[in-house]
Amino acid sequence: MCSKILQTAVIGLGRIGWQTHLPLLQKNTDKFRICAVVDPIAERGMEAEKTFGVEHHYCTLEEMLAEQTPDLAIVCSPTMFHADQTIQLLRHGVHVFCDKPVAENLERTHAMFEEAKKADRKLMVFQPRRTFPNSFAIKQIMESGKLGKIYQMKLFIHGYGRRNDWQAFRKHGGGMLRNYGAHYVDQMMYLIGEPLVPLMCHTDCIASLGDADDVCKIVLHAPEKGVLVDVDINQASGQRVFVWALYGKNGAAVLRKYDNHWTLCYFDPAELGPNQACEDLAAPDRKYPQEIKPIPFREEDFYPVNVPDFAQCFYDNLYDYILNNAAPLVSPADTIALMKTLEQCRIMAEGK
Repeated sequence: MCSKILQTAVIGLGRIGWQTHLPLLQKNTDKFRICAVVDPIAERGMEAEKTFGVEHHYCTLEEMLAEQTPDLAIVCSPTMFHADQTIQLLRHGVHVFCDKPVAENLERTHAMFEEAKKADRKLMVFQPRRTFPNSFAIKQIMESGKLGKIYQMKLFIHGYGRRNDWQAFRKHGGGMLRNYGAHYVDQMMYLIGEPLVPLMCHTDCIASLGDADDVCKIVLHAPEKGVLVDVDINQASGQRVFVWALYGKNGAAVLRKYDNHWTLCYFDPAELGPNQACEDLAAPDRKYPQEIKPIPFREEDFYPVNVPDFAQCFYDNLYDYILNNAAPLVSPADTIALMKTLEQCRIMAEGK
């Protein structure tokens, strides 16, 4: 039994609040107690009372704070409300766990963390792709050393959907660069272990019923590790090429479907046959470069091991971060670096 149960409010009862955060809180009643929910649609609040046993529901954050001050608030409202609601909560002495993307832009992000520091409260952002099975798989593949030095990582997120909700509109802070880009650029930074420098970004609106981008191409570089990062987020694609591809000096690894089955193809450098470079302009025997002895590639299937529940990882860490001052899964510096990169990408894509 944990020493303290955090009185927790959920702000926003949309997809992420209803499908992820409320069930996780209900699962961890030894650490968290849902003391209130806030949503402008009163029927959603009443539904939360029946489904999750919530005692109090409010239509506005002001109504809740006038009656109670929880220990923690989970902010999962639309992105355009994150900064104002988080700052308001922090000023009332409430710790905040905010869904991604943390805010509309870098300026608002800085304001949120400055307020957290001023209020001496904890603020962490929910970036679940860090603890997804493919993150564990990539870490394990890289640590095995089988591929040698990784020099390129490619990610292709595909789907075809005529998006018609609030995230389809620029005025609401929608678009794939902000929405999915916040997931996958952060995941790349986490896996490589350093901030990334944008080289190019292109966005387009193809299938969406709104005006926000649903196709996004991002190329970034990790200067210290020397890794090129290629991210395709395409919600107007009728075909999937692959999901992940890792390229190393000694081979490659591919995840072809949204599962945990990776295919590795690599060689042991110690088994390479003799070869040497030839600088002559007349190629020997008029042939393209070739190996005297075939490269001894081997292929194997790979499945990650010891993969925990992705959201449970965050809630365990969140509790320890707030009460025991443990290192956060996503540090303020991580979030600021991510938002800086996304802002640079947006400027490249929009030209302003």
